[in-house]
Amino acid sequence: MNNFDLRKYLAEGRLLKEEMKLYIVGDDVELQAPSGEYSAFIEDGKVSFSVVYEDEDDRDGEEFDEDNWKDILGPKHAFVETANKIPTEVEAMDDYVMITVYLEDLKNIVQLA
Repeated sequence: MNNFDLRKYLAEGRLLKEEMKLYIVGDDVELQAPSGEYSAFIEDGKVSFSVVYEDEDDRDGEEFDEDNWKDILGPKHAFVETANKIPTEVEAMDDYVMITVYLEDLKNIVQLA
């Protein structure tokens, strides 16, 4: 993300710094948000966070797919909020959702701890 993009996000109130914190130690990354804590490793400048809902009640009996994962997780989930702010690759199937983002993009929208 370049400085122009960051200014645009700031102007639109698109930063999540009050809601999410990012911890980086070496190649390990942890994202803490009201919806949970998610761990990842830095690989080629990207990080991938995942969540598994084994209990069908947690996802209203539905299986995740590329079209419904945001609806099931809800608008305040860290993955949904992140995907709404920066470019995000998503893999969603059955009881599993994984998002992959560039670490530099993520660092621009969350609070660094």
